[in-house]
Formats: sequence, C-alpha cells, structure tokens
Amino acid sequence: MNFRLKNVTTGKCLQWNGVGKAATAVKCSTKTRKQLWGWSGDHLATLAVPLPGQDCIVGSTKYEKSVKGGGCFGRTTNWVHSQGIGGKKTVLANSVSGYLKVTTKNKVIAGKRVNGDRDQWKLI
Repeated sequence: MNFRLKNVTTGKCLQWNGVGKAATAVKCSTKTRKQLWGWSGDHLATLAVPLPGQDCIVGSTKYEKSVKGGGCFGRTTNWVHSQGIGGKKTVLANSVSGYLKVTTKNKVIAGKRVNGDRDQWKLI
C-alpha cells in the first residue's frame, strides 16, 4: 500500500528531498513520487527512490529537530502509528525522536506532543 501523508493543520504533504536532506511539508501533488510513502516493517519508506524500502524518514536523537532522509536502519527510523487509513487522523511517533509534526514555521520535525493537530496526519 502506498500513500501520501497530509498534515491535518497545514493541509500540506510530507515530501522526501533526498538522503541527508530535511523532509519538508509542501503542497500536496499526485504528480511527484517524492510524496509517496509506504511501510517497510515499522519504517516510513519513501517510494521516490529506484529501490523502495532502502531509504526512510530518519529522526534525530534529540527532540525538536528536523527529520531527514536516510537508510532504513537504526532506532531513529522506527515509526509507530495509529490506524490512519481512509482519511482518519493518525500520529507517527518514534521512541527516540518523538512525534512527527509541522511547526508554525512550516518545518517538519520530531519532538514533544503539541496541542492541536500539528502532529496529526492523514494517509491519503
């Protein structure tokens, strides 16, 4: 199953920008593979690369830091989620990095839970 992740507050989608580069929240588009995601076990894997499942969203070892593209290995690539299929809200959390969210300055980071829906996503 592949999907796009749309932030509930901003209405923007999570976009892959490459290994070592920060993920961004941008206008949702069906014309780019950079916004297509899938689950590779408990890893949030991009489908924008030639071999899907090799590159994932990687959190930091500290809270309130940007998430970046990287290999699908290590504790900072494990993301748990509630069932957000069919347009329902879900959160994505990592035991080391925290909750995946979009800041008021439109940066994608992982960190503490926040009031409101900035850490809520829909799988579309």
